[in-house]
Amino acid sequence: MRILKYTHDTYYTAVNSLDLSDARERLERAQRDLFRKGRGSANREKQRQVVAERHAELKRKRRDFHHKLSNYYATEYDLVAVEDLDAKGLVELSGSSRNRTGAAWGMFLWMLEYKCEREGAHFVAVDPRGTTKKCASCGVKTNKPLWVREHSCPACGFEADRDTNAAWVVLSRGIEYV
Repeated sequence: MRILKYTHDTYYTAVNSLDLSDARERLERAQRDLFRKGRGSANREKQRQVVAERHAELKRKRRDFHHKLSNYYATEYDLVAVEDLDAKGLVELSGSSRNRTGAAWGMFLWMLEYKCEREGAHFVAVDPRGTTKKCASCGVKTNKPLWVREHSCPACGFEADRDTNAAWVVLSRGIEYV
């Protein structure tokens, strides 16, 4: 399962995840080529440097994405409320940990926090428990499996994308902290 949307905000804006599939493919190809080279050969050393360059390329692209996105949120908003996610715990979960690792949530949150501080915006990390199940309109909790991507409240009739609803819940919790 691939992470399709990196962030959702309360203005119904969803930022797509960074597509690094081409860069990952080039890295994997370079690693296969390195494996085929003879130990101690000059060609192996050249290929080892190519692999290192591919790793650096991935890192640069990811860091650039994080800097631009965190700078946008820090300069555009006075209050930035985020879920206080356990980034290490997410990576240790079974299935698709490569995508969660590649998303680098911890690095993004760190950048966002220091840029909010620099720009004078409030940065608040709130408890993530129940944010996708609680209705942003009336507060009623509805249980639904993860594959259900739409939030539909049985009590008040509020309907929204599940992640957008969660963004509203996170914002309301963040306002309580401030």
